[in-house]
Amino acid sequence: MTTRRQVLCVDDEPDITFRLKRFIERYYPIDVWTAENGYTALGMLSMHPFDAVLLDISMPGINGFEVTAEIIRSYPRTIVIIITASADHEVLSRSKGARFLVKPVSMDDIKMLIYQHFDLLPQKPQEQ
Repeated sequence: MTTRRQVLCVDDEPDITFRLKRFIERYYPIDVWTAENGYTALGMLSMHPFDAVLLDISMPGINGFEVTAEIIRSYPRTIVIIITASADHEVLSRSKGARFLVKPVSMDDIKMLIYQHFDLLPQKPQEQ
């Protein structure tokens, strides 16, 4: 039996986390958790192991760079994927080795990401 992967999606825009969660859970054996800010995400990480974190940079309070640094320091086995509107030089230099998706993120981008990191292909949609 295969263990379901655990992914945390962090963005202060609930519509984005809702769409990502709905798509991923419909086509993959992955449980998607959501957080609306970096503080909530770090609290969730302290209580639950995640295989990956999809993370927006621009959020109120603690930003995505600070959250990325803490994840890499405290949870080195967790994959961090930064979702950003611009992967410019500053973003790349402050990312601490995280991976990137550039907004607007397409479902094909998500499919490729899941395949690269989890070696999973989309399945028949699960009944809702």
